[in-house]
Amino acid sequence: MHDASNRIRRNPAAKRIFADAEHVAELGGGVVYPVHLLYATFLTEDEHRDNTLASLGFDKKRLFSVAKRQVLLPALEPSSGSKKARTRWN
Repeated sequence: MHDASNRIRRNPAAKRIFADAEHVAELGGGVVYPVHLLYATFLTEDEHRDNTLASLGFDKKRLFSVAKRQVLLPALEPSSGSKKARTRWN
């Protein structure tokens, strides 16, 4: 059993990010992966996050673009049983 003091409590902003990630994940099958959380995180304004990314040398726009592509493109691709499609599954 988990002790109540060991439970993770999310603040309202974190709850919104997780909810947004779940909504985005529904487009591609419903499973939430870390990339969904990353994408949802970028949908919010956060100066502290932006400053931290900049200080670490990350290009926020590029990282957001890659996350967006990973989250949204699989949902837009037609699901087919073709050999090419099955190859991407593996």
